[in-house]
Amino acid sequence: MLQNRSDDDCLQNGVTYYFVVRAEDAAGNEESNVIEHIAMPTTPVDSTPPTFGGVTNVIADDDTGDIALVWNVAVDPNEPECNSDPSMPITYNIYVSEVPGSFDFAQPTATTSQQQYPFLDLERGVTYYFTVRAEDGAGNEETNTVSLSGELAEEEIFDLFDYWWLLLLIIIIIVALIAAVLAKRRKKEEEPTVEEEPESDTPEEEVQEEASPDQEE
Repeated sequence: MLQNRSDDDCLQNGVTYYFVVRAEDAAGNEESNVIEHIAMPTTPVDSTPPTFGGVTNVIADDDTGDIALVWNVAVDPNEPECNSDPSMPITYNIYVSEVPGSFDFAQPTATTSQQQYPFLDLERGVTYYFTVRAEDGAGNEETNTVSLSGELAEEEIFDLFDYWWLLLLIIIIIVALIAAVLAKRRKKEEEPTVEEEPESDTPEEEVQEEASPDQEE
């Protein structure tokens, strides 16, 4: 039999306890009944879901290809008691969809006990919608409808055909330069060649001396 136990004292779950209650007057006279009761404390049934505000932020990192979800901690109305809290631990069920408002709440995409979760293998260029719900240890899941979206930008792939106009401009410039060089060369070839008269080896004075006899007379 337990002595001096109050209503607020904690008993261990699964252990059998025996109780006898006797009355005592102000003079200290206690009666002596032996009526005994047996009891075994167990975890109470929890049917109340946690209080949770849902996902608060979706962070898409185009460099790493990750989409991270963030939320605030959930609160369960059943505070921890003497031996165990049937509401603990609280887990977070994550639901993902490519269609807004269309989630399969019977099967979460991922589950975690943390306040954030990274998705590492989502397809780029696709908009994803996320909802996070809190569930306690007794299986009670709250039903918030907060949904946020996130998308990873597609990787830029250099394609020459996207710059066809630049290629065409370069080709035109090259053709124009080649045409200008050929035209200049052709013009130079068509110019007449000026032949230089050979210089006489006889000085001008000797030419005059060799004038005809008629001129000397």
